[in-house]
Parts: sequence; structure tokens; C-alpha cells
Amino acid sequence: MPDSLRTVLERLDQWRHLPKYRLEQHVDVLFGMTLPRVLSLHLGVPEEDLCVIPEFPIRYGTLGKSEDRKASDNQSFNVDFSVWHKACQRVFLVEIKTDMDSLSTEQLAKMVEVQASGPFDRFVDGFVSIALATDEPRKYAQLIWRLHEVGAMHVPEGSTNGRRQTRPWGRERCLAMLLRDREVHIRTGLSARESRGSNGG
Repeated sequence: MPDSLRTVLERLDQWRHLPKYRLEQHVDVLFGMTLPRVLSLHLGVPEEDLCVIPEFPIRYGTLGKSEDRKASDNQSFNVDFSVWHKACQRVFLVEIKTDMDSLSTEQLAKMVEVQASGPFDRFVDGFVSIALATDEPRKYAQLIWRLHEVGAMHVPEGSTNGRRQTRPWGRERCLAMLLRDREVHIRTGLSARESRGSNGG
């Protein structure tokens, strides 16, 4: 292990014991880098078939109706990591816990509800509903493109090419227009599985 990385980890181990320090927010990139390796060993699948997308939004309205929830509700909560298996159309939802005292029964209940709510493409479609309801859908363009890359969405071939992509934000603008016009398509058959994540010890 490089000395610089060892120093970072030692400092994080010191700071995690401070009363207001939130370790999970500072180590998410490290977990995100190691998740494909961990899951590939667990599942026996090639690591390159797994793609990590952090903070995937789960739309409340897609979960179903309740006393305090409506089908039109575009509010959402985020899952720490969604890990997408390209070959078998499966999504693993991972919540990272570095402190067992932060384990929330409400959070676990949400994860179980997502898992029991049917094919995960419903939540991809829910994400599209969230994006359409925002004033700045371009912010969702990168996520659209990542979902296209893992096969969960389909962006028409050539739609992000051409003169409109001459600036750095060209792809984002084009994808935002496709989103507005409902020209992005959801791939069906995705299923979700829950993973309780890791304990930092």
C-alpha cells in the first residue's frame, strides 16, 4: 500500500471517532472502487461486467401508495451504491455502514420494499419521472448515459453526435432534449437484490 494512501486511511481512522465526523461521506469513493471486486468474487462473475453508480434515486411514488405517499410523488431517497450486472440484468443495492449504531430499521425497510416491488426497470422509469419534473434535467444526463452504458436504458444511436456536441456540455444538452421528448427507452426485466453493505469495523 502506498505511504500516501496509508496516511489517508490512518487519518480517517483517527477522525472517525470525533463526535460530528461522518466517515461514510468521506470513504464512499474507496468503497465504490472495491465493490466490483468484492461482488465479482461473491458471484463468480467477471469484475468488468459490474458497473457502480452511486446515489441512485429511488422515487417514492414508484414504491406505491400509502397514507403519506402518492403515486405522483416525485420525491426520492438515494441508495448509497447501485451495482449493475450487465450480463444478467441484475441490480445490487448497497448501503454502506461504517458504524453499526447508524443502522436504521427504516432504511432497511425501504430497501426491502424496493426489492419486493417488482422489476427494477420500474425504478429506472421512476428516475425518468423525477428528471422530467426538475427545472434542470441536464443534471440527470450523465446518469442517463451511465444507464445506457450498462444496458438499463437505450439512447438512440447518433443522437448525441453532431454540431450540438461541440461544447463540453453538448452531450448533456442533447440527452436532456431526448429525456424531454421521451426518446430514451427503458430496458425491461431488470431485477434488484439487496446488499447490507460493509461494516468498517
